[in-house]
Amino acid sequence: MNTQFSRPELVCSATVDRASGVGVATAPDAARGRISDAGHDPLFREFDSGKDRMSRTRWTILIAALIAPSALGSAMGTATAAPMVTPLPIPVVSGPELGPGAVPGGLLQAISVVGTTGEQPGTVTFAVPAPAPYHYQYSYRWITVHWQNLSSGAAGTVDLRHWNDGAIPSGEQYAASLPTSAPVATGPGPVLVTVTHNRAQYQAPPQSNAVIPGAGIVSAV
Repeated sequence: MNTQFSRPELVCSATVDRASGVGVATAPDAARGRISDAGHDPLFREFDSGKDRMSRTRWTILIAALIAPSALGSAMGTATAAPMVTPLPIPVVSGPELGPGAVPGGLLQAISVVGTTGEQPGTVTFAVPAPAPYHYQYSYRWITVHWQNLSSGAAGTVDLRHWNDGAIPSGEQYAASLPTSAPVATGPGPVLVTVTHNRAQYQAPPQSNAVIPGAGIVSAV
């Protein structure tokens, strides 16, 4: 409901500090009770009858009611802009790790992947939050994140390293040149994500040895 005062001396203004969400209201002196014809203004009639305290209280409540929605909207806008990290509920499981070409960690190894939204519009940053300690056999292994925007149909892939880089010069092995996180322009909307694990082969194309592919949905904004 909009309330308007036709008399200039009753005009007040209210502003909201976007950084703090605090509302500040200002009004001329006449609006604080020094009104000569208070009988025509029921809202301020108590001033001339000696009830200054009650009128000031009503004035404060009125201003608070006017500025509260703006302050709340500003605070909510700031909150929704903060980045959000979404772990994929199903990690990719690689293996089996057997023989001299195996890496430490057991027969089957789970690799977690997260998607971070809110850093840039329509962008998801895929990352391995806990890379494995370096082992020379990891230089032949990496993961591939497959994504598809369910709203627009856009799709793509990005390769990531899931282990800490060691003494291998970047570029000597493909996996060593990869990052552990990368931003992807997916566009806004729900993004379906699957993750596979790859192992390089001697004089042959890489082999996917994911026992269980990783999977999840990330909401890009």
